[in-house]
Amino acid sequence: MKKTQDKHIQEIDEGAARQYIDSSTVFIALQHAKKKAVELRGGMIWKTRNGTDYLIRTTTGSGQKNLGPRSEENEAIFREFHERKQQIGDRMSDLRKELDRHRKLNKVYQVGRAPELLVAVLNKHASFGMAEHLTVIGTDSLYAYIAGAGVRFDVDEALGPKEVDNLLNAKRKLREAKGDYTHLLNREEDFFIVRARNAGIPLDDKLYSTMIVSRTGRMAWMSTIAPATFIIFKRWLAGQDDRDPLCRARDIMQADLVEELIPEWLPHLQ
Repeated sequence: MKKTQDKHIQEIDEGAARQYIDSSTVFIALQHAKKKAVELRGGMIWKTRNGTDYLIRTTTGSGQKNLGPRSEENEAIFREFHERKQQIGDRMSDLRKELDRHRKLNKVYQVGRAPELLVAVLNKHASFGMAEHLTVIGTDSLYAYIAGAGVRFDVDEALGPKEVDNLLNAKRKLREAKGDYTHLLNREEDFFIVRARNAGIPLDDKLYSTMIVSRTGRMAWMSTIAPATFIIFKRWLAGQDDRDPLCRARDIMQADLVEELIPEWLPHLQ
């Protein structure tokens, strides 16, 4: 186990660490299976026209594409399509059952500390196929860093107030967002984003992505700003004259914690 002079950073126990790895393996496998399932959405049927059978590829939007008349090649395409669809459906069913088992184990081993609402927001966007367009910025970024590092911050002030107000607010931001990212921030930090970009803070540069786990064991994939960018952003925030004094103190604490986190637990990000 690694040691640190900062008593506020504690490595999670070996059981929790193993459980995180095991659950993330199943979680990622399910995400890959979902992507394959998307490729096979719709169906494949035979339609008879003027006495000739044609292979038709259907889509979920009621679209149809004629793949040509019945032939040995098209019959093989038809069989392979339905076999693959059945296989992926069965695999997704098995993985969902396995993931639910890991959700319960995550809770038993106390693997995660992320807010349930944050996990719900991320999974909701993923279900709409919008995960690649969502970047979390702010205090909630810490949940990705500690998950990837396998540690906990043993200080309540570090995580601060929950910064995702509610699903409705997140959906509003999604509708209003322009460009590649939707940012989930508490309202007090919301207006600092444009100013930070104007000040040259590389918020849209490198991203850090990993699986986070809620206290109840539920899992979600999070993309957030890189830890080094987080430090720059938080120190910049703390230096703003109109920043709330209480938030300023928290900004500094968070920046200090992540700065210590990188060389010891996330050295590949230096």
